[in-house]
Amino acid sequence: MADIGPELEQQKELELEAQLKKNPDSLEIAFDLLGILIIRYRLNRSDEVLEMIESRCTADEADSRTKIKFYQSRAFVRFKQSRFKDCIENFRKQEALIIDGAHSFADALPGATEEGFCKSAALNENIGHCMSSMNMLTDAEKRFTAALSIMKEQEALPADHAAKRQHCDVGGIRLGLGLVKDRLGNPTEAIPMMESAVTHYKSVHGADGSSLIAKALTSVGKCKEKIGNLEEAGKHFEEAVIVFEKTTGRGPLSAGALTLLGKNQLLRKRHKQAATTLTNGCEQEIEKDALDLNVVWEILDALKRAMLGIVSDAGSLTQEAKDVARAGLRLAEQAVSKTSDAWKSSEGRLDPNTDGTTALFYMLGGEFGFACGEFSKTKEHGTAALQIFLRVDGGQCGGLIATCEHLLTAVSNA
Repeated sequence: MADIGPELEQQKELELEAQLKKNPDSLEIAFDLLGILIIRYRLNRSDEVLEMIESRCTADEADSRTKIKFYQSRAFVRFKQSRFKDCIENFRKQEALIIDGAHSFADALPGATEEGFCKSAALNENIGHCMSSMNMLTDAEKRFTAALSIMKEQEALPADHAAKRQHCDVGGIRLGLGLVKDRLGNPTEAIPMMESAVTHYKSVHGADGSSLIAKALTSVGKCKEKIGNLEEAGKHFEEAVIVFEKTTGRGPLSAGALTLLGKNQLLRKRHKQAATTLTNGCEQEIEKDALDLNVVWEILDALKRAMLGIVSDAGSLTQEAKDVARAGLRLAEQAVSKTSDAWKSSEGRLDPNTDGTTALFYMLGGEFGFACGEFSKTKEHGTAALQIFLRVDGGQCGGLIATCEHLLTAVSNA
């Protein structure tokens, strides 16, 4: 589905929800709703709709087109949930149906490639992106290469052939192949491939008419940052933020681009700019459905470094640095509210992943609180963090325990 803007997307979602409530047996409405939910990263609600229609879509008597749409929709949801193994499983079920000659599926050439892949450029691209995310780089490269070969086959078909009209994102294939080449250690080959994707998207959608442009720009920026070209990388991230804000509004895509830009500004010692950018990015990240708390922690840790950079630049704890700390305290508390508080009522050793992450947010909250003079918050959050780290222990948290103890000593002497 093309970008229609965040306001129209929200309106469309509400309309489809109302239609589905009146016609709960309509698979057509359910699939239309899933399409908009996936675009808007409403992943929990997407799961509810998938569960509601699963038995009808996967039953033996269901037609192959319905099965394909279901597996494809579920694969997209799993991809955005970073559940890549489940994503590939669903794409492969879709692929098997296509190779078997799924009834009325005209979006692919008949048969299979020499590697046993279906002859759908779009599906090979999707599987390639998923494999790339799983670090299956050689397999991903084969999928993207197959997608390009299939497109060449289609170009030779008569104009009225059904597969000739197949929608395929050539920009996405080039971008995916560029990303794989970069991760295989070939950035000089990767950057031109990625830039050709940006050029393609702009030729199709205009300079800022699609989120696809911004996605490609962030990939180019990350690759250039990796080879040390920080200024050019920053320009790509800045442009990506502008395009995301226009095409998708507030949300996970904008949050991701803001985070990349903020970290880039931090590398360039632009501490005040980085603090503003990272604060904005973290606010949007915390709002996200299916929140990844590790990502939030990375942003807050970068925000702390930006605050310390402001202090270092000025030679003292300025009011501007205190304002950044106050924002960091607020965001850390919001993050804590999204974590489990089961540790408070449980006994024995705590989990280093779930409870340990909660403790990191408490610790950051305590550090930000100390910097902005909120000493009661420092004591409250520092104590909670220390209690959790001591119960996680196992030799994993020595440095973190020492940090909390130092923080509590400092606040008691303040």
